[in-house]
Amino acid sequence: MSASSPQPAAPEAALRQAGDLGRRHGRAAVYWQIGDSDSGREFYRELLDGIASADPTITGLYAVPDLTARWDYERENLAADLGLADGDPALDQAAEAYLAAAREEFWLEAARLARRRL
Repeated sequence: MSASSPQPAAPEAALRQAGDLGRRHGRAAVYWQIGDSDSGREFYRELLDGIASADPTITGLYAVPDLTARWDYERENLAADLGLADGDPALDQAAEAYLAAAREEFWLEAARLARRRL
């Protein structure tokens, strides 16, 4: 029985770049879905309250970017942008960094948008 070797860490630059891409895509997705139009103060108040309480009746209305064809940005695109091979173990870590950053930035930007409109 042999011990499995630990997975090598993704290069810091690739993780940083994956996070930057995720933040950029998360921010853009807010404007694709919510927009920056004047939807009314009540809408933005409910949005902000829903985000603050993680209310799934509000947060479930929106889709956070992921690495699927639905978003027209898949793992293969991320790998190419980061200069990683598709089978590179660092790609898994980079994908996690991308997804975490996209999710976090989506909700931060949605809250900033709501606050600007209130």
